[in-house]
Amino acid sequence: MMAALLAPSSHAADNGLVVYLSAYLSGDYYYAPVPDLLPNESQQEHIQPIQLSLPRDFRRSVELGNHDISADGQIIVFAARTKRRQDWDIYTGTPDYDQAEITNVQRIIHESGVREEDPRFDWTRDSSGLHRVVYKCDGDICIYDGAITKVVAEADCELWAPSFNSEGTAVSYVRRCDGRDSDRIWYAYLNAPYDREEVPRPGNAGGPDRFSHFLDSDSLVYSHIMPDTGAAALWRYDGSSGSLTQLTFNTNTNSDDDAYPDKSNPGRIAYIGWQEGTGYNLFIYENQQSYKLSNGVPMLAPAIFRPAGSTEPPPEPPTEPPGTSAVHVGDLDVATGAGKRHWWSRVTVALHDGDENPAAGVTVALNTDSDSVSCVTDEAGRCTTKRLNQNNSVASVEYTVVSVSAPEYNAAANHDPDGDSDGTSITAHQP
Repeated sequence: MMAALLAPSSHAADNGLVVYLSAYLSGDYYYAPVPDLLPNESQQEHIQPIQLSLPRDFRRSVELGNHDISADGQIIVFAARTKRRQDWDIYTGTPDYDQAEITNVQRIIHESGVREEDPRFDWTRDSSGLHRVVYKCDGDICIYDGAITKVVAEADCELWAPSFNSEGTAVSYVRRCDGRDSDRIWYAYLNAPYDREEVPRPGNAGGPDRFSHFLDSDSLVYSHIMPDTGAAALWRYDGSSGSLTQLTFNTNTNSDDDAYPDKSNPGRIAYIGWQEGTGYNLFIYENQQSYKLSNGVPMLAPAIFRPAGSTEPPPEPPTEPPGTSAVHVGDLDVATGAGKRHWWSRVTVALHDGDENPAAGVTVALNTDSDSVSCVTDEAGRCTTKRLNQNNSVASVEYTVVSVSAPEYNAAANHDPDGDSDGTSITAHQP
């Protein structure tokens, strides 16, 4: 299914690369190294795009659609429509950034009479080195892993723009049932009890949603269009708490769209911002700030990633005084839900340092009698485990924190301000 992998490119800077489509149908794929992000916009360096050429005969015969890049940047998956028969199919290829070309192009998904678009990779390869692909199949959602499986279908609605969560256990998608203004973000779990959930509207306002991408196992980023202004802004939805957070505020743009998180650092999000006079431009959102990286460069669907062999910049040295670095659990919360034959539970953990400040980037592992789960804390020091399913004959399940990856872990300081746990163990009861 996949082509052989190439060595990392000499262009693969530690800041990573971005790959985008210059125009729907008529455009080509381009890539550019991501420059350093500078707080002063007047000093910010812009990207220098380079076209990724496809084999000539193939390129002449097709028009290009949406695409995705594997987390290591070594495989591209894309939709293309043949000019002669107008068939939409899914292809893969191997980007060679040194030679500025895509080689080993293969058609991997083709069903006669079926329109296949919007492909997205899962976050990791399987044991044989292959990715699963989730995509739009004639208005439904399908997954390809060597065989095609339809996972979400609604007779009276069009479903599109799917993406996998980090665990590969759920997909998000846009659901359109009554024209463009009805576009809503939903997500569906791929394991029993196969729940589907709708992302709530910001402030219960109207207006459509577009283009969601998971940030981890439960949280996702998407764009919401406000009905009064028609402007789109980026929002984050936390599935564990049900909270919504607005990320961009159209300070320097008229509309923000096409959010795509860096899978090696989901807090770094590429998106396109529309500006009067220059059209769409590339922005990167990181640490609650947006950075403009182009001016008048036509683009759609910017995919940001760190190529194999590149590394995250080293973290800033800690500034806290000695004696405050030991980490402990500052809160445990459990969420549950019911299905026909199963019920599920998941745990949200908060980690704090000795001064009760959030501890980010720490892996927390929890055990039950029969399972193990883990998660990595975000900037707020919080993370949520994947769901565990239980038969309805099981009345409760107890989660216990068994390890924390911080250099110093003070288990004796674990606590829970809610009083629903002791900070080390918490029990989920069947709803």
